Amino acid sequence: ATWPFDGGGGSPMRCQALHTLLAFAWVYRVAALSVGPSPVSSGVDTLANCRVQPGSLGSYDYKKQWYAVGFEKDMPKKGSPKPLGVTLWGEPYVIFRDLKGELIALEDRCSHRQAKLSHGLVRNGILECTYHGWKFDSEGACLGIPQLDKEAVIPQRACVPNKALQISAGIVYMYLGSPLEALTKPVPVGKDNLDDPKFYKKCIDVYSFSCDLPYSYEYLLENLCDPAHIPVSHDRTRGGGKIEDAQPLVWNVSSISGEGVQASFYRARNAKEKGFQAWGDMNVDAPGIIRYRFSTPSGGVFGSALHCVPLSRTRSRLLFRTYAMGLGGVAGLVFKAIVTLTPNWARHLNSCKVLEQDVGLICSQEDMMYRDPDKTWADEALALKSSDGGVIAIREWLDGVGPTLPFYEGWSSRSEVPPAIPDENRYLESRYHRHVVQCRTSR
Repeated sequence: ATWPFDGGGGSPMRCQALHTLLAFAWVYRVAALSVGPSPVSSGVDTLANCRVQPGSLGSYDYKKQWYAVGFEKDMPKKGSPKPLGVTLWGEPYVIFRDLKGELIALEDRCSHRQAKLSHGLVRNGILECTYHGWKFDSEGACLGIPQLDKEAVIPQRACVPNKALQISAGIVYMYLGSPLEALTKPVPVGKDNLDDPKFYKKCIDVYSFSCDLPYSYEYLLENLCDPAHIPVSHDRTRGGGKIEDAQPLVWNVSSISGEGVQASFYRARNAKEKGFQAWGDMNVDAPGIIRYRFSTPSGGVFGSALHCVPLSRTRSRLLFRTYAMGLGGVAGLVFKAIVTLTPNWARHLNSCKVLEQDVGLICSQEDMMYRDPDKTWADEALALKSSDGGVIAIREWLDGVGPTLPFYEGWSSRSEVPPAIPDENRYLESRYHRHVVQCRTSR
């Protein structure tokens, strides 16, 4: 699908400068990019019609994807007796380390009576259910049942399915399909591979942050594909913007496919004032990795990978990774001094603050849509060409792949709404539960 928003059909050009890279809102703070040949066009139009038909990207299989579940630094350490419980699409899994120190993932349920294995203990690399003492190895095979005679054969049904894990650029990914299928499907990698030691050494800053949020992953995707909200929601917040910088955006959505979304945008008022179009790229890779990348004339690079993880119907996780490299001269020294002198816990505190400024607003959106299950965003939203191109694009992608998902809200379609409405006060949960409990840096 091709969806031009720029009015002139010109190809987006590379970014050439940024003010800064603080929290996730740096995406909006582009100062000067390459001059684009197409004229500035930013009329205020509504976008009433969906361009991707529901189910039209039906070849997509949500189980045949790698999902980021956490940073390697926050996983259980070798020899730790405590396993870690994680959730994807409402299904629970447990992660622990075997005797060799390898990370292992199993379904988080004891085959005996379905108690969670994440409440158990790891002894000598074996995961033990602390309800009745059943023991499981790294492949999910049941090695021992205290309530059986030593001569008895352990039933095959006592085994627990395992899942493939892979570590890339310090992020732990889980594959929801069979472990054999996982061998043939690579983990998604951006243009800049942080697994490459040579590239990593060039970086003057690599920042990692994670946070659980009390709304569905579709709303997290939408929020992070919406640069128009940043100067308003995050006015005068470090890493945010200024409300007087709110202005029309010109969008070009060049592709919506089963693999994701490719789009770009520039700020229309700035383009008129400066005489050129400052394009920035926004790509979304399935199953929900939003990537931004900007380059400076001197060879500097600012990049990000924002992993939106579907935990459950009303919870999501953001794994936030940004990096900067190639900044020379005084600007590079100043930037490096700022990020070096700021402790990670303080940066995490600010990132929590930025996300918390949106939580109540996003929960209120979700609550409104729950109240009328027959309505869609195409019915309810007054979407603007001069603002919402990225939002519409990601919702349309959800339309295309949605019928294959356990739950979803696209632009013109949605899955059946469950009878229970989410707790309206869920946004009041503490920062400790959203971030600190899962972040070793902040504990």
